Amino acid sequence: MPNKLIAWIVGVLLLGGCAGNPVTKTLRAPGRDPESIQRFSVTGMHCEGCSGGIRAELLHTDGVTQATVDHKAGLAVVRSNPNRVTSSELIKVIEEAGFKARLLAP
Repeated sequence: MPNKLIAWIVGVLLLGGCAGNPVTKTLRAPGRDPESIQRFSVTGMHCEGCSGGIRAELLHTDGVTQATVDHKAGLAVVRSNPNRVTSSELIKVIEEAGFKARLLAP
């Protein structure tokens, strides 16, 4: 199994879910801003360049602290501050990059 795939699987599992188990949750630590983990189905990706471009756009979005995008699984996992960016805004970022996205149900 390639190292990138192993890293992605570990990252998804650490964020609280796997490809067959959609998850959206809000994490709160005392004295810190809340964080939300959202999973999106993304269509139209064909290569690592596609997923890398989406990841870069998400990471440049105000409020996003972490993003993982896998073109083979058609999945984006985004950790963000829900007070600064909404799931609708994240979908718009992905769609403006030229792809289709939808929020996976928790």
